[in-house]
Amino acid sequence: MLTALEIVNKVLGYFNIKDKPKNRAFTLIGFFANFYLLYLAITNLRYAGYRLIGLGFLAAFLLVFYFEVLNYFYYFTDKKFKFDISPWIEKKLGGRPAVNAEIAHAASFSQNIPSAGLFDRKQVLPATLNVSADQQQNVQKLAQDLVAQGYLSLNYQGFSDQELYAQAQATHERLFAIGAPVQLPFYEIKNQYGHLFLYAGLNALSEQPVGEIRRIGLTNVEQAAEKYDLVVATSYLRGGPYKIAGRGGLIENSEPYEIIAEIAYQPKKAEVK
Repeated sequence: MLTALEIVNKVLGYFNIKDKPKNRAFTLIGFFANFYLLYLAITNLRYAGYRLIGLGFLAAFLLVFYFEVLNYFYYFTDKKFKFDISPWIEKKLGGRPAVNAEIAHAASFSQNIPSAGLFDRKQVLPATLNVSADQQQNVQKLAQDLVAQGYLSLNYQGFSDQELYAQAQATHERLFAIGAPVQLPFYEIKNQYGHLFLYAGLNALSEQPVGEIRRIGLTNVEQAAEKYDLVVATSYLRGGPYKIAGRGGLIENSEPYEIIAEIAYQPKKAEVK
């Protein structure tokens, strides 16, 4: 099994292959090669004088199989294996230092300069958006424009991979390049043919529809619009590139950007006759 892994390592070493694909290859090869240990275990268990050796091979097979399962979760999914003992072993061996408090702080806050004013939080509810394919393209374009303008940075708040890895291991969460959700510079509601759309952009001149508002809290938007005046209290951008902790370091991935919004409401005023 080790010989097979060494050969693959040398072959892949001739190519500029990132760690994730290489580790995936090692995981697959190790998984199948591990069954040679099972073969040795079964062979030795057949004979009375070799059963102790067979039990040793069987224990080795189960141990390697466990770590192969761990590798599968780390390199082929974004999920965490429920019975992962790696953090416990790392703690006992006096592994990585405590989580960098600055990273936790940076991940909890984003730009918070209200562009629509201040509202009573008791009269603000989350909005449920229905986003079409064209509107999703507008969201992606907006994110690119924000990066180009320097409003949005994809540098993981300037933290090193070592610091990010310590944080990711401690929280078992994805760490996004933009950090916490970033408040958009401009957003508003527009009523078009009886439908309420959320518009967002760098400014009022570049705004584009990024989703149709379908619910405000638990209320259908049509019912809410009949009884209340509605405005966007806040609107944020989240998603994009992120990193998670893998077995041998950070694993990079990405997800589509997403708009989240909160709607402020107040009862409609009676018309003055």
